[in-house]
Amino acid sequence: MKYFISLLGLFLIFNNELVMAQIESEFTDSRDGKTYSTVILKYKTDAGVNIKQEWFSQNLNFEVAQSFCYKSETAYCEVFGRLYLREASKGACPSGWHIPTSTEWMALITANGGLKKAGAQLNENGDSGLNLQMGGFGDVGQHYQGIGASGYYWSTKGSGSELITIDASTDEILYDAIGNANKNSVRCVRD
Repeated sequence: MKYFISLLGLFLIFNNELVMAQIESEFTDSRDGKTYSTVILKYKTDAGVNIKQEWFSQNLNFEVAQSFCYKSETAYCEVFGRLYLREASKGACPSGWHIPTSTEWMALITANGGLKKAGAQLNENGDSGLNLQMGGFGDVGQHYQGIGASGYYWSTKGSGSELITIDASTDEILYDAIGNANKNSVRCVRD
């Protein structure tokens, strides 16, 4: 496993009195040899809890059954990662990593200004280092849309399926329940 650390930065969120630090890193997936950028996020929640987590800072691109490239074009997978049906997403992250839970997503979103503002910090050009990509989605009818405009990410809550949506045109992040037949992006968090 290739792994290096360099200090990326530190910033303050004054309106919530939260401090967030990021450290860039890399992780090489032994299953296929692909190397992913990661970011170690350290922050204190508004409840005073210190959190330190390592997240992929790019979308997962590991091929499993029921995973797809946007419009079946490999070039999209190379830039935006694969889109996964819910069942496929459950086992897609490498060993020692998992799909973020709803609690993990919400703590991260809260630390970055809440649902109404966090998109500005978490998107590809944001200061968080997470770089959520606008990889679009695929629906049940094999239609694909939203590439370059919106990103849709699986979340877990018990046995249910939930979705984090980020849109390039707004700072707001949406958090919804969703059917298992849609194809969405995956981010992985270290266990």
